[in-house]
This record gives sequence, C-alpha cells and structure tokens, in this order.
Amino acid sequence: MRDKTKEAGHLDEVEKMLDRGYYDHDEYNMLGTGIEQRGESKLSNADREALLEMYRKVPLKEFLAKSGTTGLSGAGYLVPDKVYQVLFDAANEEDKVAAISGIMLGPDQIQGSSIKVDYEVDGQYDVKAFTSGGKMAEEEAQFSSVTLTPLSYGINFKIGNDLIEDSQFDMVEYHLRRAGEEIGEYAMNLAATVLGTATDGDGTVGSSATGNAAQTMWLGAATMDIERAAATIEVNQWHPSTVLITTSAMRHSVVSTCGATGNDSALFYVDYLRGGWPAKIGDLDFVYSNCTYLLNGTAQHITVVFDKSKALATARKRWLRIERYADPVQDLVGAAVTFRQNSKTIFDDSVYRLTET
Repeated sequence: MRDKTKEAGHLDEVEKMLDRGYYDHDEYNMLGTGIEQRGESKLSNADREALLEMYRKVPLKEFLAKSGTTGLSGAGYLVPDKVYQVLFDAANEEDKVAAISGIMLGPDQIQGSSIKVDYEVDGQYDVKAFTSGGKMAEEEAQFSSVTLTPLSYGINFKIGNDLIEDSQFDMVEYHLRRAGEEIGEYAMNLAATVLGTATDGDGTVGSSATGNAAQTMWLGAATMDIERAAATIEVNQWHPSTVLITTSAMRHSVVSTCGATGNDSALFYVDYLRGGWPAKIGDLDFVYSNCTYLLNGTAQHITVVFDKSKALATARKRWLRIERYADPVQDLVGAAVTFRQNSKTIFDDSVYRLTET
C-alpha cells in the first residue's frame, strides 16, 4: 500500500495536506479520488479497489503498529485514510441524509460559502387548448429560490495520550467509531428537523396528530395515518414516495395495520420477522432513523411522508474532516472531526408530518 501510493504521488499529497494541520478526504487521499486529484491519479482501478478493501479489512492497530519507529518509512501517511474509513463506516450507519434529500450537493458543486437552488412556484405551467393556426397562450412563470449555506459542526475525539503511549489501539478505534456514529446521527437529525418542519419553500406543510396513543398506523388511525397522509400529498399534485420513520413507530403499529381485513398481521410475520425491516410497502420507500427529532423526546414519535424529488435539498462540505491533525499518529490526541451542512425544503406541501397522540 505504501509503495503504490508513493509511486502514484498520493502519499506526498497527503503529507503536504497534513502539514497544513488537517486531513480532508474529499480534497486529497491515497486512493486518488479527491477533488484536487481528479484526472491525475496513476492508480489503476484494480489497485484502488484493492487499497479500499485493505482499508476496510485491516484493523487500525495494524496501521498504527507499522507506523512506529521500527515500522515502514512513510506508512504513517496511510493512517489518515484508515481513520477516515473508520469514521465514514460508523457515520454511515446513522447518516441517511442522502436517502431523504432529492437534491444532495457535495463540495465540488459548492464553489463558495453558499449555493442558491432555484425552483418554479407551483401552478405556473398550465396546459391550454388552442386552435390550429391560432396563437398559443404564453406562460409567465414565477421563480423563487432557497439559499443553502453549510454551517460548521464538530466533535472532539476522546483519545488520551495514554491510549497512544500504551498502544491501546483497539480503544483508539472504538473512540473513532463512537465519534463517527455521533456525527452521522447529528447530521441526520439536522436534515430530518428541516424536512419535518418544512417552512423554507413554496406551499404549506401538512401535519396532524395520529389520534392513537403512541401509535402510527398504515391505515385505520383515529385521526390520520400514513395512507391518508400520502393521499393528502397527492391532492397537492405531488407524488408521495418516501416515509421517514423510527423503528419503534414501524413496530407499533404500521406492520400490523398493513394487511387486508382478516389478515392484518400478514406483513408483520412475513416481511418483518423473516426478512427484516420492510424497505418498501406499496409504492412508498421506508427510511429508518432513530434521530432525536423523530423520537420527539417522548413516546409520541414523528413520522414524515413526502415526495423525495420535491421536498428537501441538502448541501454538504468538508464531510468528516479531521482538524488539528498533522502527525498521523500522535495528533489523534486532541484532534476533532468536523463537517458543514445545511438543508432547506423546496415544496413544503409535498411533505406531511404525523405526530403520535
């Protein structure tokens, strides 16, 4: 790994970035896939896949051990990529932002500190009849926009000098994983809060209590359920496609209210007990998250039904950047992982929020 990345020039690129006091995988990395490296990587696709497989399979302690005074010269610069992989995999368990964002803008699409997303105000384009040879009516569409300005967030590693000095590398990896999990959950909570409140764009978000104590139902709720929420979005001439829900709300009582009359628990036994959480029911995709916003601080959880293609836009930069990080090993002590993110809703009436009674 050391030899291939050095030959490709990526090791030197990462070293220069670390000299600036941080590690940003989106800028430069050993795989040669960073924004500043595109078109320049000398690694073959096969080598890149092999390196990525090694990063995922080999424990962090092996990288740290090879980076000591008796290890391989230059091997230490492989450590930041491994650290990023640990953070990324852990964050990915909680981070479902891309799954709920119809527009997901990355660092290469955001040139400055913010980006503007334009959209046409609903109802601007109407089809009109016309006679042969007659002049067609012209449409004067009105446009609006939302501006996404990614804000900065971060968390410190809880790694002490003693863990590094005593070679407690398994504990170091544990702390990195916990930091990644917290980042993923926090980023998800930011986006879910914006989606559920839906106040940025055109139209008005739909919202209702379910009418059933601590229950979300597919159909048959006292006041509002998923099927009727989807129907409300359709009345607004959008296409409900996605449901953002907690595992508890799915368990109680969506899975037991989906079946036909007289066979209400069929979905529960077939798809849930045998196949895991349903990823799709009918034409609706299900995204699961137990983030703070959806848990709602009580037993009354929140579920959001929405048209993914029209509801949420998210801009994200500097994902999992490691700050105060120059020495690949020792500077894990006192380092912090940061990111920048911002979300806005576009068509608020393509969203319906259900809150358990």
